[in-house]
Amino acid sequence: MKNEGQNTKRIRHYAPQIAVALLATVALSYTPLRSAGRLRGTAVCELSAPLSVWCMGIYNVRHIISYSLLCLAATTCFSKHTLLKAVLLTLAISVVVEMEQAFLNDGHCRVRDMLPNLFAVSLAALVWLAAHRHRRPS
Repeated sequence: MKNEGQNTKRIRHYAPQIAVALLATVALSYTPLRSAGRLRGTAVCELSAPLSVWCMGIYNVRHIISYSLLCLAATTCFSKHTLLKAVLLTLAISVVVEMEQAFLNDGHCRVRDMLPNLFAVSLAALVWLAAHRHRRPS
């Protein structure tokens, strides 16, 4: 019985890290799996676009939801400098995904895709800050 309690505590302790590791693995393996590992002849990344196209990026709901959830999940993994580490981890994953798309035969590497990702991370940071705000006594 005692070992079962210890095992349950361990599972609860490591569950957030396992969940973030799984989310990161899914994010980082999506493009390589879709492309079946086929490389492009040369790395292709769209570096510029009209301002209107950049502004439309803010409506990329899939990026906003997925990167917000990843960032919020990552905050559960760190004990010190929680938000900073979660934001940096999420942005690093975002950059790696775009780099994968530049070299692999599936997906579109676009610098402008970083805009909704930055928005998502900012949104997650605001949610986290609001949830962890210390209230002053009246």
